[in-house]
Amino acid sequence: MNLEIAARPGTTSAAACCVRPSGTLRKEHAAADRYEATMNNQRLLIAARVCFRVALGTSFLIATGDRLGVLGPYGSRNIAWGDWSRFVQYVGVLNWFVPKALIPGLAVFETIIEAGLGVALVLGVYEREVAWTSAVLLMLFALTMSGALGVLAPLSYSVFTAAGGAFLLGAAAVPHQSGPRLG
Repeated sequence: MNLEIAARPGTTSAAACCVRPSGTLRKEHAAADRYEATMNNQRLLIAARVCFRVALGTSFLIATGDRLGVLGPYGSRNIAWGDWSRFVQYVGVLNWFVPKALIPGLAVFETIIEAGLGVALVLGVYEREVAWTSAVLLMLFALTMSGALGVLAPLSYSVFTAAGGAFLLGAAAVPHQSGPRLG
């Protein structure tokens, strides 16, 4: 049997050395490297989830603030609507297939949903459910934009990208557990 003397990397102490069968040390180092790579990937995944969740939630909240006029009047830099009436008109353009009498109610409904999802994403509550609901909302938005304005509109505003990211966030999120966790 071949033996090798091994010292832990970075140590010079005689106590840190040991005698092992040849090849065992390489297997232990490979296992440690795989574990370290897995832990680094987990940390990166957690950081990416938090960054995307906060970015998407903030985007929802900024869009809500824009339509309520909180961010400034129409015509100001980076302002799409600037007030409620312009937003309701935009909802009517995108939802051309909905009776005109329902458009104001749809605008209110969309605003409530978007604000709620924005707050939930920023706070990180029910991450999986909120992410998938956001993805569905964004896909519906992208489809209505495509139908009303052409497919370049949602592509130019990265709506499909945001929907895909929300789906990915939902897939990567830890499922919500109700009740006490066992085991």
